[in-house]
Amino acid sequence: MLIQTVCTVSHLNKAMTMIKSISRFHEDLEFSVLVTDIISEGKPKIQEVVGSRIEILCCEDIGMEATEKMRQYYNAFEHSCACKFIAVYHQFLHNRQECLYLDTDIYALSSLDSFFESLNQDIVVTPHSLSICNKFVGGTYEFCDLNIITVGHINGGILYFKNTPKSVEALKWLIESVQSGGFFAPGMSMYCDQHWVSLLPYYFSDNTEVLKDPSVNIAFWNLHERKLSEENHIIMANGKAAQLFHFSSFQIPNHGKLVGFSSEEGTLGNITRHLFFQRLIKEYEQQLIMEKERFADIEHPLGFCNGPLHHRLCVAQDMLGIRYSHFGLEDIPIIMHQQ
Repeated sequence: MLIQTVCTVSHLNKAMTMIKSISRFHEDLEFSVLVTDIISEGKPKIQEVVGSRIEILCCEDIGMEATEKMRQYYNAFEHSCACKFIAVYHQFLHNRQECLYLDTDIYALSSLDSFFESLNQDIVVTPHSLSICNKFVGGTYEFCDLNIITVGHINGGILYFKNTPKSVEALKWLIESVQSGGFFAPGMSMYCDQHWVSLLPYYFSDNTEVLKDPSVNIAFWNLHERKLSEENHIIMANGKAAQLFHFSSFQIPNHGKLVGFSSEEGTLGNITRHLFFQRLIKEYEQQLIMEKERFADIEHPLGFCNGPLHHRLCVAQDMLGIRYSHFGLEDIPIIMHQQ
């Protein structure tokens, strides 16, 4: 099994933390990291830090003009989200039979054997939630159904593809779609890649499985249904050993919080009071800090477009020959609002 991730140099510490957490339980897996803001001359220095077991790629390696074109109108986050499908497709062109894409902020808590055994379809995706999410309660923040409608019901952080004709067809469609529709613009029906991957169970229904395993992709958005506990020093999710935790929106320093915007009450506040969860947060934070130091001297000469959304949309329009309306991509005259 090859595990692929994509990041900038600034997130290499997260990538290595993810890789090391999995390697504790699986020594035979292979890993590949596409670093989107380096050139080929910068690869040896990173390779020296991470070791020969991990493949380091730059955008030159995957050889798609789209990666450089998108750099002109996407910011670093949008660009990385779009490049994940290009990276997986690149691996298939080099005869990989299967590929598991993981976001850099995924953290393994136990063996992934049961997760791997469940990867039986050409494409496997994970939902944000499997049950109704509570709305705002008093002054507390709760990730609710409206949030899921906004971000897409499928999470883009864990995506499995088998090298089959249908998977390749899906990847090509995703690559084309996110080149123009991968902005972080919720008000325009775009949330990077997530609305696109949310269509996979419908457009490729015979070849896509939505994984309903509560031990996989545990995150702040589904803690209302993932009942976490500790048994014999093992974190459990709904009575099963937790496998993959998604530290999305995690900040350093975190002040003991899973996400910075959580309150002291509600689901997020309640779970972080548990000592086992505080230990997990501290463990993850320490790993990130330690890995950060290892990549402090790595140069990243390639940049992205960090201007206002309005400007970046205009650049994309000119480069791609498309039009954006207030509701997303349309073949109608432009209707945009200054951000």
